[in-house]
Amino acid sequence: MKIALRLITALILIAAFLSLISALVWLLPNLLVDPYRSQMTAVERAKATSDARTSLVALFAGLAAFAGLIFSARSYLVNRSSSYADRYGRAVTQLADETHLGVRLGGIYALESLAAESRRDRSTIAAVLSAFVRTSKPTDENAEPDVQAAVCVLGRGQLSKEAADLRGANLAGLILSKVSLRGADLRDVDLGMSDLRMASLDKCDLTGADLRGANLEQCSLRGAILSKVDARGSIAIADANLTDAVTTDLRLS
Repeated sequence: MKIALRLITALILIAAFLSLISALVWLLPNLLVDPYRSQMTAVERAKATSDARTSLVALFAGLAAFAGLIFSARSYLVNRSSSYADRYGRAVTQLADETHLGVRLGGIYALESLAAESRRDRSTIAAVLSAFVRTSKPTDENAEPDVQAAVCVLGRGQLSKEAADLRGANLAGLILSKVSLRGADLRDVDLGMSDLRMASLDKCDLTGADLRGANLEQCSLRGAILSKVDARGSIAIADANLTDAVTTDLRLS
């Protein structure tokens, strides 16, 4: 009933608008020509009126085309926003699938794609992926492949500019070479036996983290907090960049 009422109202408004335009196209040329009627012959008046009417028709046609363009642009933006929201919802749903690894991986990469499209939503997407990593339960001592994918996504592209919150996450055994997690919260994170070659962990808080057996070759830890970090058995820590790092109670042996 409401839809029918809205349709009828819209048709009435359209009919009224068209009637107004028709009246203007018919009457306005006469009003424009009337002041000069005494100076024109009948033929000249008719031609002037016709020319004015033609100009008005062209003007209203241009305005209608412009209005149509605006409406089309608005419809495009609305549809795009709706499509983005649908894709985001599907990606989050995929991320929550506890049965199929492939589905979760699809959700992770879909969120990465969405982050590339929308600067406004990057912090939200980074928070979603961070929460996924923190709450994932490994089936063995090492982290799962979907956690590997999520951390790599957080450490590259536009999402690497967002400070990830990975407190207490199990990242043991992950291959994280060349990832950039600058400024991330990595307190109490398990990075044992992980590959951190050429990774950027500048200004990260690694308080209480486990880096036993991790490969730190050319890993950048400038300004990082390494208080109470257990780095016994770590590889090439001497090659890591520890400029301005806080190393209070750092365990190396």
